[in-house]
Amino acid sequence: MESMLIANRIPFYVHNRGFGGLYPGMQVSLYNVQRVMVPVAYAEASIELFGVFREGHQESFVCAKLGVRDRLRGVAEVLLGGWAVPFRYRKFLPANDESDRP
Repeated sequence: MESMLIANRIPFYVHNRGFGGLYPGMQVSLYNVQRVMVPVAYAEASIELFGVFREGHQESFVCAKLGVRDRLRGVAEVLLGGWAVPFRYRKFLPANDESDRP
């Protein structure tokens, strides 16, 4: 996508370019998802340019309510997996200063 924008002299910015590749796996919006952004003046030209990539995604995405089974699965993943929510397992003790010694 970047090469196509450069070839057509369209200015762009890639949000999370370097950081987005550091943590592969679960994609969290505004954390590790990379987004290509162009100025509003170039939006129509960019949409036409990337029409090839959008051919398979013509339908709009509809956010549907999760069913009971999906909700239970989500709760089970959080409780049993724990990988989706990082916790601090080790507590750091304060450093022993020489002034604390008798």
